[in-house]
Amino acid sequence: MTSAKQEAVKAAMGIADDIATGQLDAEDLEAEAVAAVRELFSTVVGPGDALWELQCDVTRQVLTAGGIAAAELTEWVAVQRSRESQDVDARAEVQGDGVAAESDSVARSDVGDESVGHA
Repeated sequence: MTSAKQEAVKAAMGIADDIATGQLDAEDLEAEAVAAVRELFSTVVGPGDALWELQCDVTRQVLTAGGIAAAELTEWVAVQRSRESQDVDARAEVQGDGVAAESDSVARSDVGDESVGHA
């Protein structure tokens, strides 16, 4: 066994001994671990951050497990749609009016004349 493995085993055994003798409370240890993970993981920076892919994966798992109610999800969908709409508007402004007008006419032609202007 390498020295790193030996040190890890000794450390783990030391913690196990401390828990068994009452010198270390397992609940306190868990609370400290949760606090450390929360400090590292709970700040979401966004794409480009080293934890981004993991945070997205955890989010998907939370959704799969039903961890967020449909009413709250509906609110977040509205936030994301607004964000995406602002991104599209910002890109159109940067590219100029001709591009925005062209994309508008493409969108209208995709929908068809019969649905334009009818609610």
